[in-house]
Amino acid sequence: MIPNSITHYQTCFKVFESHEEYSPLSTIQNILFGWLLIREKDRLCRNAKKDFFRKCNWNNLYNTHSSVATNTVYADTYKAWAFRYTHPDSELGNRRFWHVDIGVKEEEGVATFYCRVSFARSHYDLTSEHPVPPTNTPRFIRDIVAKRSGLKVFCGEKQFRLFDQPVPIQAGYGKQLAEWIESRNRRYAIIVFNPATDEMRGEASALARDLAGKSQVFVLDEDPDLADELHRYLNADLWVPRGKFRIFYPLNPAFPRPDRHRWFDPLDPDYPSKREALVSNLLRVYHLEEPKSVTNISEVGRMVSMMGLRKRLSENSASDADMEEFQEMWDSREKDFEARESALKQESEHWMSEVEQKDDELRKVNAKLSSLEYGQSRSSDVSIELLPELKRHVRDLAGIVGVYSRIHEDRLIFAEEAFKSAEDFSNCQILDRAWDILHHVATTLYDLKFGDGKSGDIASQFQHISGFEYAKTEGKQSKADASICASRQITVNGKEYEIWPHIKWGTKPPKTLRVHFAFCEETKKIVIGYVGEHMRNATTRGIK
Repeated sequence: MIPNSITHYQTCFKVFESHEEYSPLSTIQNILFGWLLIREKDRLCRNAKKDFFRKCNWNNLYNTHSSVATNTVYADTYKAWAFRYTHPDSELGNRRFWHVDIGVKEEEGVATFYCRVSFARSHYDLTSEHPVPPTNTPRFIRDIVAKRSGLKVFCGEKQFRLFDQPVPIQAGYGKQLAEWIESRNRRYAIIVFNPATDEMRGEASALARDLAGKSQVFVLDEDPDLADELHRYLNADLWVPRGKFRIFYPLNPAFPRPDRHRWFDPLDPDYPSKREALVSNLLRVYHLEEPKSVTNISEVGRMVSMMGLRKRLSENSASDADMEEFQEMWDSREKDFEARESALKQESEHWMSEVEQKDDELRKVNAKLSSLEYGQSRSSDVSIELLPELKRHVRDLAGIVGVYSRIHEDRLIFAEEAFKSAEDFSNCQILDRAWDILHHVATTLYDLKFGDGKSGDIASQFQHISGFEYAKTEGKQSKADASICASRQITVNGKEYEIWPHIKWGTKPPKTLRVHFAFCEETKKIVIGYVGEHMRNATTRGIK
């Protein structure tokens, strides 16, 4: 690892051939050699393919001033090959260098592939800081993962395949997808789109290509039977909201931490900037590594030297020079570990500076929030602009209700009972759902009720669009109970409302939510009278 290098792309996975008679290592070498010939026109490269496959050291190549080095080790139970490619930056020249380090170790017909693409400033460059280049997936990675390569790629266990295209999930496969999401043996991140509309398919294909070799994309069919399967087998906190996609990192089923597995809306005006950060973090920061992988050419060199030394020791022909060589190898390995530790420290400091920049942005957001809180600015436009940041930093139900009471005051009226019920439900554990439900109330439900050209049953249409259940009223026994009826009556601005209609999610607190409301025809607003856990009715017990 280059001491001052910063990761641009990293991955590690296993590969085997569709046809057992072929070697996955040889196929990968051919793919890399073809990729190299596109970049390098030096005759040395074209005329020395055998050397590339075994051992080479080409420096200062024609026109590009790049360097290529490979090395191979053959053992009784495995063979390993490594490749290092270094070239100056196309724009900055010798002020920044790019490094491609690849290691492949084949054992019993399965090859472990490791790749790290990095960049580093020249030690002699004293100019101002260069901007971090946008990350991307190398072409050779997509060629390896592509179906046409004849290779089958997986990570960890063979069931966790990697493709460069989205995988459609149909009814009958919901249980398998749920098991994949909740499996502790999965190593890479998976992305699930819901549902398979044309817009979602397009973005799913684009992400599958951009994240090739690092994550797998799935697209859910718009099928009620599939939805029922996922609701039956998947933890409710891990469901994917309709019209969104969600990223699932490897998780511990006992502690799933649903807040870590974020969902995104491709139609969100802020999505392009969020997408850039998403791709960058998965390709640069999220680290994949398989056991016993070979990560660079220096490791292969040490393996070759170690094999030779072991052979001489077994033949009792080791000399003092051999022992000195062994000590040098050991010292070299120690220095390599120290260099990797130093490089990781420098990279960590780089990303910490990025974090500090985000913290500065957060402080500015909090300052704006404070001005909103004290009534210095109640502009709905400013509030809506802040919504993406608010979603990341407002982490309680009462805060979410406060946000929507300001940004949609032209559509929603929140009664005092709504604020109080949200405060009482301080341990709500489905805050992402709360954001989504109130969003659909302010947009989908409002447009269905008061928008132009409205027709049909509002409840069924709302449920179809949002994915959340709309209950028009409650049972006869509940309506016959005077105390329950009293809890469904509120007064706002001198007018009384009955809040029997409600949007519902979940059944077991604290992973449940109810939003009770009424329509005000005079002001054409939705009056929200309750946001919290299940209200008391004839068959359940909730708040008293």
